[in-house]
Formats: sequence, structure tokens, C-alpha cells
Amino acid sequence: MDQPAFDFKRDVVDLSFEKPVLIDFWAPWCGPCKVLGPVLESLETEDQGKWALVKINTEVELDIAAYFKIQSIPHCKLVYEGKIIDEFTGAQSKETIRQWLDKIFGLLDLPEIVEAQVDDFESLILEECEFPDAAFAEKLILFLSGHPDHEEALQNLIKHEVFFNSKNALDRIRSLAESPKRDELEQDAKAIEDWMRIDSSFKK
Repeated sequence: MDQPAFDFKRDVVDLSFEKPVLIDFWAPWCGPCKVLGPVLESLETEDQGKWALVKINTEVELDIAAYFKIQSIPHCKLVYEGKIIDEFTGAQSKETIRQWLDKIFGLLDLPEIVEAQVDDFESLILEECEFPDAAFAEKLILFLSGHPDHEEALQNLIKHEVFFNSKNALDRIRSLAESPKRDELEQDAKAIEDWMRIDSSFKK
């Protein structure tokens, strides 16, 4: 299944309203980048969905690197709710970055993260939940962070998320590519989006 092209607004800005996003500006020729990259990936895995790592190749995304005036790499920026919270340049030790993250997360008003590791989709889907259910959607997002190609989990997330963030839901639908469910989900999502727009206009 083809991955959708990188979209800074969707993959960084919009996502930062769900959780903090750590941008890692790097390039293939950069030695320190090769040292820092695995450290960041390890920390992201340990935190089980608390934040997201987005790697931006400065040799490919030239406009983005220029916009942020990236002059030295590796360079990391932490984005939350559409704003740059903090940043650092150069390869750092895992312990140093852990302390940096913990300090920042302690100052931010972050929503509670589901602590249990969600590995078994079959058990997850059997949970009783109201529809739509934001907490259940968070569990599905956590599951998908470790199982990004699980199409059934993605389809279930879309059915809940369309009520909370219809734009995100439609973006996820487009990532389904040739799935037979894509057209059906897209029609349902647009119908719900239209209904919510009409309902909102009556409440004004």
C-alpha cells in the first residue's frame, strides 16, 4: 500500500493538536544525524504514543528547511498545538533528551495517555464503548502507532474520529488507497460532516 505524500500541515501541525510532535531535521550525509535518529526512535517507542517523531530530510523538503531557517543539522523542534515549544541542535545523549522531554511535558497541559500497551486488536475491538467514543479512538491511535498497516483498526478509528475531527478522518480515508471500504467510508464521513455543519448552523 502506497504511503501518502508528506504533508506538513497534516503530519505536523494537525497532529500537534492531538499530541506533541518532535521534528527531526536530518540528511543522509550527516554523521551526527545517524547517531541521533535511533536515539529519538527509541524514546518514541518507550513513550508508547505520548508524542510523535516526524523526520524531515532537508535534502528533500527544501522549502520547509528554508522556512525554518535550518542552518545546522541535526536540528529538532518540538511542536504542540501548532506552536514551537522548544528546540535543540546537535546529537545529544538519550539521557539528556529524556530529561529535556520530561521537563517540557511536565509544563504542558497534556491529556492523559492510555497507559496499557494495546497489542491485541481482537481484544480491543471487543471492548464495549459508546459511539462515537473519543477515549476508544485514543486507544486505536495508540494501537496504530505500533501497527500502522492494520487496515481494520484504521477503518474503526475513522468511524469514531469523523465525529471529532472530520478533516483528519478524511485524510486517513485517502491513505487507504485501493481498499474496497474507501468509497463507503468517504461517503459516510462527508455525510456526517455535512450533517454536523447543518446542525451547528441551527444552534447559532
